[in-house]
Amino acid sequence: MFPIWIVALAAAFLRPRTGEGAAIAISEAETAELATTIFLISVRLKNLENGLRTVLPKSASSGLGGA
Repeated sequence: MFPIWIVALAAAFLRPRTGEGAAIAISEAETAELATTIFLISVRLKNLENGLRTVLPKSASSGLGGA
């Protein structure tokens, strides 16, 4: 009997040329825009974390799961 997992493995690495799966691809410009957005969000998050450290007392901030 033919192992069906081989078909599943091959399907995982094949990319459709038409249909819904083909629409997943994004352009280089969109990739750069997403990377910039992610970077800016990470900067904002870091600033929020630093702000919380200065506002909250040390005993309260340790209960937030921080280091």
